[in-house]
Amino acid sequence: MRSPSAVRAQGARARPEPIAPREAACLALIFLAPVFFYRGTQEIFEVPKVALLVTGALALAALALAAGFARLARGGAGALAASMAALRSLPRRDPLGCALLLYLGSCLVSTVTAPNPAQSFFGAPESTAGLRTALATAAVFFAVRSLHGTTERFDRIAALAAMGAVIAALYGGLQAIERDPLEWGRTASYGRALRVFGTLGHPNFLGASLAMSLPLMIHCRRRAGGAIARLAWAVAAMLSLAVLVATLSRAAWIGFAAAVLAWPLLETVARRGAAEPRPSAVAHPRGRPRWAIGVGIGLVMAGALAVAGILALRSPLGSALGARLHDLVNPRAATTQTRVHIWAAGLRMASRRPWSGVGLDAFGTVFPAYRTSAYWRLEWGATPVKAHNEAIEILATQGIFGATSALLVVAIVAWLVWRGLHARAGATRSAAAVAGAALVAFGVQDLASFTVVGIGVPAAALAAWLAAANQDESRPDRPETRSRRSIPAWAWAGAAFLALVGFVPLVANPWRAEAAARRAATMPERSAEQARALGEAERRAPWDSRYPAQIAFLWFRRAQDQPDSTLRRALLEDARAASERALRLEPQSGNYRTNLGEIEMEQALLRPPAATPDQAAAELHRALAADTTNGQTLDRIGFALARLGRKGEAREVALRLAALYPDLGPPLGLLGLMALDERRIDDGIDTLRLALGRDWRDQTAPHASAWSNLSVGYLSARRYAEARDAASRALRLDPGLQSARHNLRLAEGVLQTIGAGSAPAR
Repeated sequence: MRSPSAVRAQGARARPEPIAPREAACLALIFLAPVFFYRGTQEIFEVPKVALLVTGALALAALALAAGFARLARGGAGALAASMAALRSLPRRDPLGCALLLYLGSCLVSTVTAPNPAQSFFGAPESTAGLRTALATAAVFFAVRSLHGTTERFDRIAALAAMGAVIAALYGGLQAIERDPLEWGRTASYGRALRVFGTLGHPNFLGASLAMSLPLMIHCRRRAGGAIARLAWAVAAMLSLAVLVATLSRAAWIGFAAAVLAWPLLETVARRGAAEPRPSAVAHPRGRPRWAIGVGIGLVMAGALAVAGILALRSPLGSALGARLHDLVNPRAATTQTRVHIWAAGLRMASRRPWSGVGLDAFGTVFPAYRTSAYWRLEWGATPVKAHNEAIEILATQGIFGATSALLVVAIVAWLVWRGLHARAGATRSAAAVAGAALVAFGVQDLASFTVVGIGVPAAALAAWLAAANQDESRPDRPETRSRRSIPAWAWAGAAFLALVGFVPLVANPWRAEAAARRAATMPERSAEQARALGEAERRAPWDSRYPAQIAFLWFRRAQDQPDSTLRRALLEDARAASERALRLEPQSGNYRTNLGEIEMEQALLRPPAATPDQAAAELHRALAADTTNGQTLDRIGFALARLGRKGEAREVALRLAALYPDLGPPLGLLGLMALDERRIDDGIDTLRLALGRDWRDQTAPHASAWSNLSVGYLSARRYAEARDAASRALRLDPGLQSARHNLRLAEGVLQTIGAGSAPAR
């Protein structure tokens, strides 16, 4: 009688599958998704990964189209009828694929009903998780799903996904020991400790990739054929575990812990749930009980995690790690409270748009309307692009339709894991346990994070393999359609042409827009070259409101620095036109409305005016209604209303801001300035001194302006030494502040005159 290990080995060798072109494309995407990045685009990580994914999806679509054209040419109407019959039987043959199509349908509905449908299709800035990304990820799923679910194929998927994660971990290791060969302008830190991000752009994403891939690495070690390969995979797993700790990602830690707990249980079920008779199933050939192997795996993984944690606590990262572990169990930690506020906002979005949601990938677009003052105090006006909980994100942006279809996908995946644990072949059962553990890590960490390409593509491939293995279990003789020889050249040419036509709008134009924005960021501020680069970005991506908004800001600042009234008028007109273009894309944006109101305010101050004060004030009040708790926006609105001469309205805004955030300096700074304008000099000085003792949240320009305004008050009160000191403080904050330099010259001149005149008397 054959031992279970022999059965497993025979199952692995029963039907070796050659690598078909679509499998090769999928394996390349699985490997490159966590690794690929490009520093020539404005967003260095996710934008290149999405471009890679969509390019791969177009290649997969071309392969499928060529085969479809050939079938239609051979079978005519009969082939079309067979395709329709296969589509009708999809829920029975492929329940997971059917559920995924329902989910894509909810994505389509939410895209059409979104505030900016084009942006929901291409994906929001810093997110790029629009319908385009969902369709491309689904293409990977269906391509893997169309192949046989053999254990050999699973081994290839696991190996490529694990190798991609190992490369990301290696780069993260270089960052941990401060040997990163590249410089980064934006990094994540915790206190003074750098949180490593590898090739995924953020520590949470790197941690999620490693948490999901560690079971795959251990599986690869178990399946390796030689001692060197087993040693290499063991070292890779230990390195990845250490880097996982160094990410300081709580969601990834919890996801990995869930996988550590789930995997032994899944292995135990796999060994007890075999379909074929296994008389020796209760014992290992060497006499060890089978359940002990699963427990041993769990103990080894838990022990390795404990050792990695102890070593990390004794490393330079130790203090940050200890504090992060404390945050893990502290519900009052600031980072935890931030998540709670974001989740609450997402639930409010869902309650207001229950069926289709606020729009696919539109969470950040509509978030300001749901922002609370408590959240603003924690994040100082930062706007999250995601709900940081995939379930709440889907419910908020896709409504009940999306949430129900996503829940159906999760339920069917869990069912497929269970079916896989009861497959006939022992190798299939073991692979299902590994896939289940990896998907548990993926799903659990997503409850405090969100899916990106680097982890979404491997997860889709694992789920697709489970679906294919389940169908193979039901129909072991099902055909696998992949015959390149039977596809004529014209079919290849037609499919390639259609893929190329799709490549230009789906990949090339968004890529060129990001590249132009990257060039603009490296050019001199407010230069004509920068404006041209941003204009190119806007032409390539007309759905992205960032570019016209940045152009508007550029022309507005140039107009403020322009002494020539004619040129100033033309620059303000250009700024206003660009600002209006941004608002047409995002009419609900309080920030964009504030920008337009400030531009119209400057136009109203021209002689003759190019806008009326009523126009500017109306736009500023619309901005106030759109974003009621953003302290930065309220501060700008108050100052703009004051410059328009609407002192009563400005005072109301300042008092409102002071009531919301009594520890802030800017609202008192505005009230002090208005007191000086009204010739209430002593009141203005007292209010400005109170303001300068408050929190300015590192806002250098308004902080310096407040010191300059205080120097004006001291000059008016003939307190020249104090005026000199206040102007000096302003210039230390902002050396280019001309008003402070002027006040300093006045104060020093008067002090010198007084000193010279009183010298003989002394």
